[in-house]
Amino acid sequence: MKLRLKVRHLIHLVWLPWLLLALPLGALYYLAYTQSGLGVVSRALNGRLGTVQITLRGVSGTLAHGLHVDLLVIDHRRVHIEIEDASGRLAIPPLAWRTIRVPQLHIGRLLVHALPRVGEPGTWEPHFLPPLMHVDVNQVDAQRWQLITISGDEFDGSAVSAAGTVYPQVVHLYTGAFDYNGVHARTSGEVRARQPIGLAGVLHIDAQPPGQPAWTINARINGDLAKAQAERDRLQRDHDSLTRLLAQGAATKDELAANQLALDKTQSDLSKLTASKKEFDRQANLDQARSSLAVQQARSDVAALEDKVQQGSIRASIDGTLYSMPLHEGDFVKVGDLLAEMADLHKVRVRAFIDEPEMGALEPDEVVKITWDALPNRVWDGRTEIIPKQVVARGSRSVGELPCSVQNDKLELLPNTNVNVRINSKERLNVLGITRGAVDTENSQRFVFVVKDGVGPTRLEKRLIQVGIADPANYEVISGLQEGEVVALPGDVDFHDGMRVKVVNMDTSSQKEAKDAKL
Repeated sequence: MKLRLKVRHLIHLVWLPWLLLALPLGALYYLAYTQSGLGVVSRALNGRLGTVQITLRGVSGTLAHGLHVDLLVIDHRRVHIEIEDASGRLAIPPLAWRTIRVPQLHIGRLLVHALPRVGEPGTWEPHFLPPLMHVDVNQVDAQRWQLITISGDEFDGSAVSAAGTVYPQVVHLYTGAFDYNGVHARTSGEVRARQPIGLAGVLHIDAQPPGQPAWTINARINGDLAKAQAERDRLQRDHDSLTRLLAQGAATKDELAANQLALDKTQSDLSKLTASKKEFDRQANLDQARSSLAVQQARSDVAALEDKVQQGSIRASIDGTLYSMPLHEGDFVKVGDLLAEMADLHKVRVRAFIDEPEMGALEPDEVVKITWDALPNRVWDGRTEIIPKQVVARGSRSVGELPCSVQNDKLELLPNTNVNVRINSKERLNVLGITRGAVDTENSQRFVFVVKDGVGPTRLEKRLIQVGIADPANYEVISGLQEGEVVALPGDVDFHDGMRVKVVNMDTSSQKEAKDAKL
């Protein structure tokens, strides 16, 4: 019985440590290697952790095999960080000794906004991480980055990458690179958590502005200027105190000499740092001015090239049809040469040449009829536009050029063709008309010879008439004739009043056509 009890106790002692070890390992596996475990971690981090407010959105994947975060926002009283479209993975075992190891991390957009110290009671000790913790980053890169300083200055760039280690009091940067305003910079060194911040390292800048020779800047940053100034001031105070004590016999010359040696060395280091800072500032200002000039030159070159491209590509200001292009490939042209002719041929303009005596009857927006001998059965409608203000010589004629707008919906009228123009300046319907050949003029009066039938032989009666509008073939008769009367047409013999005649042909077609008189 006692033997069984000892064996049972021994069995319990054997499996209990394994159970205690398996529970945390199982929880770690669940959190690191499963997507649901990542969800638990993201929900635990999404909120306030001490003085830090964390916001996570769109988390997927696993910690060990790779995760993706749509948005990560970290708010602290001293800094605001935004990370968008981030993908990466973590090494799980180093978490046991408070080490975050990031083999790789890719970021779409990175924003870092440094905030001023406001309303913080007591002294504040600068630090990057909590004590006994550090972050190893093998590779991190961002497509776009933006840095906003405490003073509000903004710097935007692209293609930033870095590798290094972050400790509570210092950041070791093994390699880093970024692009800013066409300048590629590479750097390495360390950043110390101090007020002001301490920097040490090297900086290499390459730039080649468009159309300009490449240039390179190499700079070295070493030490903390503010710290050197404080050390110099402390040694100076000690030197003054030792001088007074030596005069009182309370200090030795060796102590004063050692202090003087340290003070001289510190002053020398401070002078070097100050000179290095001035040289760096001068070079930075020179590089900025050079970069600005390069950018302006590049913009001027781009504008000149765009202007040349636009000159080589001719664009019409309106939609239309290209109906004439007298040039051929390889022809040489000069400024002012006609390259092509185009127009909207759905509405064409006809130039009508009006004889000087007929210009007085013209008015704007009168109906125009256009005919073309090539298409004798087609008539195009149009309207007069601007009445001529002067006459010009055209051969033996004095004419005015009357522009007319004509509808050419079927695109049948071709440019630069000769057409016939008929303008109806006035139109009257159902009027009495007479052919122009039957009307004579005497002393600015118009008369006709009317054939009078009656008792005895047929005679001619000379009768004054008053005419109205006219067209090329007919006159409108206002008074002096009645419908149905017969008028004699002139022949080989001159007519006179009372002349005996014999009617041999009665042609009334002209009278029927002249009932509607048009000009």
